[in-house]
Amino acid sequence: MPLPKGYRHTEEVKRKMRERAIKRHIEDKEFGFQKGHKFSRKAGFKHSKKTKRKMSIARKGIIFSEEHIKNIGLASKGRKHTEKSKRKISKSLKKMYKNGRIHWCKGKKHPQNGIPRKPEGTSQRGYIYIFSPNHPFKNNRNYVRRSRLVMEKKIGRYLTPEETVHHINGIVNDDRPKNLMLFPNKGEHTKFHNKSRFEN
Repeated sequence: MPLPKGYRHTEEVKRKMRERAIKRHIEDKEFGFQKGHKFSRKAGFKHSKKTKRKMSIARKGIIFSEEHIKNIGLASKGRKHTEKSKRKISKSLKKMYKNGRIHWCKGKKHPQNGIPRKPEGTSQRGYIYIFSPNHPFKNNRNYVRRSRLVMEKKIGRYLTPEETVHHINGIVNDDRPKNLMLFPNKGEHTKFHNKSRFEN
């Protein structure tokens, strides 16, 4: 109900309003709620499964604008976790790893630690890779394409990262020296493929 024009609160009412505002400010500061929050929940409050489900449905399909995503990044920039927060994250990740929800860890605890690498491997595209930990242009798993190693042996030097090896017959696992052709860069290799396509 709106107050009548010219109405003024009594000193007693003003005092009570002031006390209530101070109390709310202390509670919000204590529990970390934003300014203007109506209901101060106690620390450790958790939403019910039903509420979580409703929240999930409400947020489904929301697409954030580029500006909004940028602002989220800026808000988190330079932020550092407290020691308490770090302990919680560590505990949570350990639990997830134990339950099989994540499959990575560092150092001696890594599941592949001590297991020797396979001397040879094949990629999804069919290229054959050789385990070469001492090669200057190895990938992050210490492997190099076999075709590149064969070409390096043929010309007597290491290939630069820009240089590309082409398979003449189109079979990517046929790494015989006579089936390989060297291009100075990917652009020249693509031009060759386009030219061959138009000729055929």
